[in-house]
Amino acid sequence: MTKSYKDGKYCVAGIDYFTSKWVRLVSNDENYCGAIDNNDLIYEEGSIAEPLDLIKVNVNDSPINYRFQKENVLLNQKYAISKIKKLSLNEFINFYSPENHEVIFGNRYGIIDKDSDILNEVNSSLVFIKVNNLQIFKDNKAIFDHNGSKYYYYSVTDPDYRHNDLKIPSAYIVVSFPEHYYSQTKKYYKFIAKIFTL
Repeated sequence: MTKSYKDGKYCVAGIDYFTSKWVRLVSNDENYCGAIDNNDLIYEEGSIAEPLDLIKVNVNDSPINYRFQKENVLLNQKYAISKIKKLSLNEFINFYSPENHEVIFGNRYGIIDKDSDILNEVNSSLVFIKVNNLQIFKDNKAIFDHNGSKYYYYSVTDPDYRHNDLKIPSAYIVVSFPEHYYSQTKKYYKFIAKIFTL
Protein backbone atom coordinates (compact mmCIF):
# COMPACT_ATOMS: atom_id res chain seq x y z
CA MET A 1 0.00 0.00 0.00
CA THR A 2 2.75 2.45 0.94
CA LYS A 3 6.47 2.62 0.35
CA SER A 4 7.37 6.07 1.56
CA TYR A 5 10.68 7.79 2.20
CA LYS A 6 12.06 7.43 5.74
CA ASP A 7 15.63 8.44 6.63
CA GLY A 8 17.01 7.09 3.34
CA LYS A 9 15.05 3.85 3.63
CA TYR A 10 11.31 3.11 3.52
CA CYS A 11 8.20 3.03 5.65
CA VAL A 12 6.15 0.11 4.32
CA ALA A 13 2.52 -0.39 5.36
CA GLY A 14 -0.62 -2.03 4.09
CA ILE A 15 -3.80 -3.89 4.93
CA ASP A 16 -3.69 -7.48 6.20
CA TYR A 17 -5.64 -9.54 3.65
CA PHE A 18 -7.10 -11.82 6.33
CA THR A 19 -7.98 -9.30 9.06
CA SER A 20 -8.53 -6.09 7.04
CA LYS A 21 -6.41 -4.29 9.63
CA TRP A 22 -3.43 -2.02 9.10
CA VAL A 23 0.08 -3.40 9.46
CA ARG A 24 3.40 -1.59 9.17
CA LEU A 25 6.49 -3.64 8.47
CA VAL A 26 9.48 -2.61 10.58
CA SER A 27 13.05 -3.82 10.90
CA ASN A 28 15.19 -4.10 14.01
CA ASP A 29 17.50 -1.34 12.71
CA GLU A 30 17.35 1.20 15.54
CA ASN A 31 19.66 3.59 13.66
CA TYR A 32 16.89 4.09 11.10
CA CYS A 33 13.93 3.90 13.50
CA GLY A 34 12.88 0.54 12.10
CA ALA A 35 12.78 1.63 8.44
CA ILE A 36 12.88 -1.08 5.78
CA ASP A 37 15.80 -1.38 3.37
CA ASN A 38 15.15 -1.84 -0.35
CA ASN A 39 17.00 -5.18 -0.18
CA ASP A 40 14.24 -6.49 2.09
CA LEU A 41 11.65 -5.66 -0.58
CA ILE A 42 13.13 -7.76 -3.36
CA TYR A 43 11.04 -10.69 -4.58
CA GLU A 44 12.61 -14.09 -5.19
CA GLU A 45 12.66 -13.44 -8.95
CA GLY A 46 14.51 -10.14 -8.43
CA SER A 47 11.86 -7.43 -8.89
CA ILE A 48 11.08 -4.95 -6.10
CA ALA A 49 7.80 -4.60 -4.19
CA GLU A 50 5.69 -1.57 -5.09
CA PRO A 51 2.48 0.00 -3.71
CA LEU A 52 -0.68 -2.03 -4.44
CA ASP A 53 1.25 -5.29 -4.65
CA LEU A 54 -0.46 -8.11 -2.77
CA ILE A 55 2.43 -9.79 -0.98
CA LYS A 56 3.18 -12.62 1.42
CA VAL A 57 5.67 -11.91 4.21
CA ASN A 58 7.01 -13.62 7.31
CA VAL A 59 6.68 -11.49 10.44
CA ASN A 60 7.26 -11.66 14.17
CA ASP A 61 5.49 -9.79 16.92
CA SER A 62 7.40 -6.61 17.67
CA PRO A 63 9.21 -6.67 21.04
CA ILE A 64 8.53 -2.95 21.41
CA ASN A 65 5.42 -1.61 23.13
CA TYR A 66 4.45 1.24 20.81
CA ARG A 67 2.45 4.23 22.01
CA PHE A 68 1.09 5.28 18.61
CA GLN A 69 2.29 2.79 15.99
CA LYS A 70 0.40 -0.20 17.32
CA GLU A 71 0.20 -1.56 13.76
CA ASN A 72 3.93 -2.34 13.67
CA VAL A 73 5.09 -5.92 13.06
CA LEU A 74 8.70 -7.03 12.80
CA LEU A 75 9.67 -8.26 9.33
CA ASN A 76 11.51 -11.58 9.48
CA GLN A 77 14.43 -10.69 7.24
CA LYS A 78 15.60 -14.30 6.93
CA TYR A 79 12.90 -14.95 4.34
CA ALA A 80 12.25 -13.28 1.00
CA ILE A 81 8.86 -11.72 0.42
CA SER A 82 6.70 -13.11 -2.38
CA LYS A 83 4.28 -11.38 -4.73
CA ILE A 84 0.82 -12.85 -5.17
CA LYS A 85 -0.56 -10.30 -7.63
CA LYS A 86 -0.74 -6.62 -8.51
CA LEU A 87 -3.98 -4.89 -7.53
CA SER A 88 -5.59 -1.98 -9.29
CA LEU A 89 -6.67 0.94 -7.13
CA ASN A 90 -10.32 0.00 -7.72
CA GLU A 91 -9.66 -3.59 -6.64
CA PHE A 92 -8.08 -2.34 -3.44
CA ILE A 93 -10.96 0.06 -2.70
CA ASN A 94 -13.46 -2.77 -3.21
CA PHE A 95 -11.53 -4.67 -0.54
CA TYR A 96 -10.88 -1.77 1.85
CA SER A 97 -13.11 1.30 1.75
CA PRO A 98 -11.66 4.77 2.40
CA GLU A 99 -12.05 5.89 5.99
CA ASN A 100 -14.04 8.92 7.10
CA HIS A 101 -12.66 10.95 9.99
CA GLU A 102 -13.86 14.09 11.71
CA VAL A 103 -10.20 14.98 12.26
CA ILE A 104 -6.99 13.15 11.40
CA PHE A 105 -4.86 12.20 14.39
CA GLY A 106 -6.38 14.74 16.74
CA ASN A 107 -6.53 17.92 14.67
CA ARG A 108 -6.46 19.41 11.16
CA TYR A 109 -2.80 20.39 11.18
CA GLY A 110 0.27 18.44 10.14
CA ILE A 111 2.04 18.99 13.46
CA ILE A 112 1.35 18.40 17.15
CA ASP A 113 3.49 19.66 20.04
CA LYS A 114 5.06 16.83 22.01
CA ASP A 115 3.29 17.91 25.23
CA SER A 116 -0.13 18.55 23.67
CA ASP A 117 -3.21 16.94 25.21
CA ILE A 118 -4.31 16.20 21.64
CA LEU A 119 -1.92 13.23 21.68
CA ASN A 120 -4.32 11.47 24.04
CA GLU A 121 -6.76 11.24 21.11
CA VAL A 122 -4.24 9.50 18.82
CA ASN A 123 -4.85 5.74 19.08
CA SER A 124 -3.60 4.59 15.68
CA SER A 125 -1.02 5.71 13.16
CA LEU A 126 -2.35 4.95 9.67
CA VAL A 127 -5.44 6.10 7.77
CA PHE A 128 -6.63 5.81 4.16
CA ILE A 129 -8.87 8.69 3.08
CA LYS A 130 -10.23 10.47 0.03
CA VAL A 131 -9.25 14.13 -0.30
CA ASN A 132 -9.99 17.04 -2.60
CA ASN A 133 -7.98 20.11 -3.61
CA LEU A 134 -4.67 18.50 -2.71
CA GLN A 135 -1.87 21.02 -3.18
CA ILE A 136 1.75 19.92 -2.87
CA PHE A 137 4.61 22.38 -2.51
CA LYS A 138 8.30 22.00 -3.37
CA ASP A 139 9.24 22.04 0.32
CA ASN A 140 7.36 18.71 0.67
CA LYS A 141 4.39 20.22 2.48
CA ALA A 142 0.76 19.82 1.45
CA ILE A 143 -2.74 21.10 2.15
CA PHE A 144 -6.02 19.38 1.27
CA ASP A 145 -9.75 19.13 2.00
CA HIS A 146 -11.32 16.14 3.74
CA ASN A 147 -14.84 15.68 5.04
CA GLY A 148 -15.65 19.37 4.54
CA SER A 149 -12.58 20.72 6.37
CA LYS A 150 -9.22 22.13 5.26
CA TYR A 151 -6.04 20.39 6.44
CA TYR A 152 -2.72 22.23 6.59
CA TYR A 153 1.04 21.62 6.37
CA TYR A 154 1.26 17.86 6.11
CA SER A 155 4.70 16.49 5.21
CA VAL A 156 4.90 14.51 1.95
CA THR A 157 7.06 11.37 2.07
CA ASP A 158 5.71 9.66 -1.06
CA PRO A 159 8.85 9.50 -3.26
CA ASP A 160 6.72 9.95 -6.39
CA TYR A 161 5.59 13.40 -5.25
CA ARG A 162 8.44 14.87 -3.21
CA HIS A 163 9.89 18.23 -4.33
CA ASN A 164 6.93 18.88 -6.63
CA ASP A 165 4.63 21.86 -7.01
CA LEU A 166 1.29 20.30 -7.91
CA LYS A 167 -2.45 20.74 -7.61
CA ILE A 168 -4.49 17.52 -7.64
CA PRO A 169 -8.31 17.88 -7.72
CA SER A 170 -9.06 14.50 -6.08
CA ALA A 171 -6.96 11.72 -4.64
CA TYR A 172 -6.79 8.91 -2.13
CA ILE A 173 -3.99 9.27 0.39
CA VAL A 174 -2.43 7.30 3.22
CA VAL A 175 -1.53 9.42 6.25
CA SER A 176 0.95 8.16 8.82
CA PHE A 177 1.68 9.31 12.36
CA PRO A 178 5.19 8.83 13.81
CA GLU A 179 6.12 7.06 17.00
CA HIS A 180 8.68 9.69 17.97
CA TYR A 181 8.67 13.48 17.88
CA TYR A 182 11.36 15.44 16.04
CA SER A 183 13.91 16.38 18.70
CA GLN A 184 14.94 19.72 17.14
CA THR A 185 11.42 21.15 17.17
CA LYS A 186 9.81 18.93 19.83
CA LYS A 187 6.87 18.28 17.50
CA TYR A 188 5.21 15.26 15.92
CA TYR A 189 4.85 15.56 12.13
CA LYS A 190 2.08 13.83 10.19
CA PHE A 191 3.11 12.33 6.85
CA ILE A 192 1.33 11.77 3.56
CA ALA A 193 2.94 8.41 2.88
CA LYS A 194 1.16 7.61 -0.39
CA ILE A 195 -0.90 9.50 -2.97
CA PHE A 196 -3.18 7.80 -5.49
CA THR A 197 -4.51 10.30 -8.02
CA LEU A 198 -7.95 9.91 -9.60
